[in-house]
Amino acid sequence: MRKKILKGALVLAFFTFNLCSFSINAQKRSQSYYVRATGNDHNNGKTEKSPFKTIRRAVEVASQGEINRITVIGILNQISEKCKSVDGVFILSNEGSNEIIISGKEKVTLQEKAVLSAKGTKKRCVAIQGSSKIRFESIEISGANTNVDGAGIAGPYNSLVTLGNQVKIVGNKTSGYGGGIYARGKWIIEDGASIIGNKANFGGGVYIPYAWNEFILKGGIINNNKANISGGGICLADGNNKLTMEDGSICNNFAGVNGGGLYVADEFKLLNGSINNNIANKNGGGIYLGWNADVYDSSSEAANVNISSCKIYCNKAEFGAGIYNNVGKLSITGCEISNNKASFVGGGIYISEKGTFNNVGGDISKNISGDGTGQDVYKK
Repeated sequence: MRKKILKGALVLAFFTFNLCSFSINAQKRSQSYYVRATGNDHNNGKTEKSPFKTIRRAVEVASQGEINRITVIGILNQISEKCKSVDGVFILSNEGSNEIIISGKEKVTLQEKAVLSAKGTKKRCVAIQGSSKIRFESIEISGANTNVDGAGIAGPYNSLVTLGNQVKIVGNKTSGYGGGIYARGKWIIEDGASIIGNKANFGGGVYIPYAWNEFILKGGIINNNKANISGGGICLADGNNKLTMEDGSICNNFAGVNGGGLYVADEFKLLNGSINNNIANKNGGGIYLGWNADVYDSSSEAANVNISSCKIYCNKAEFGAGIYNNVGKLSITGCEISNNKASFVGGGIYISEKGTFNNVGGDISKNISGDGTGQDVYKK
């Protein structure tokens, strides 16, 4: 009897210990540092009642400790951040090895909505430095109007940046490259993220510069961005860059010259998702394939594009409304390209003398060309 009681006590103690351990670990995982404009950097930042004032301080502390989440409450701006750097209003440098998550609260009032704003500063909004691993969730990055590249957010070559659910990169403008994002390093865009209403000369939504960068669209939307020259949604420069679209939508973007949806001068894999309702004043309403900045350079490599299981529709341009292949390799498998409209020829696809095209299956139909020839595919 005493053995049974002892055994029962040991079992109870074992489960109690594990339950306590689970509770402690769960509590640890749920911890966050808080940031609010009315806070103070001399606070400990561990509760909403004792928040830090600057996100710079929160990242500094989080990068050296165990708590990897930072919760932003309300609008942070140049006045609250007091950042003197010319690189941006918010300078984020994660010196630790773990990813830091910067987010807003999931259910908030309008006053508590998390916003990182560069409004009125003529600076970039967010500048990420060093080999930082940073993830954004439920937050808005907006308001930049500047002449530097990456008005909304820019990262260094060795960074890893993830845009998660309910992230908005919106309403940022630059006279340079990358209205929303200047994407050095590795970037992952997940479902629920959006890059909307940004403007630049090249890459209204996103500019991926030379070289050795990787940009992965796992979902989300790139919508209503504008490039004065090329790449309304995304502009991919050459130099061993990789762009992969696994899902999501690139739609309603505009380019003053080429590539309303995308301007591609390197490796692009379109595996799923849609490219639709984009406009280019000249060539490639949906996608333009070419050399970097349309200038031939013997050291450059032409675009290499593989497309499968996607939809490219309702795009407009003078030539090659769906896709314009100026210089590059284009392979399509099982893709629907329809209802695109060219003012002259190549409603669906335009293939120049320097471009190659291989199509396996799929549906290229119902496209329109103003000249009445090359409605679906035009080969120069």
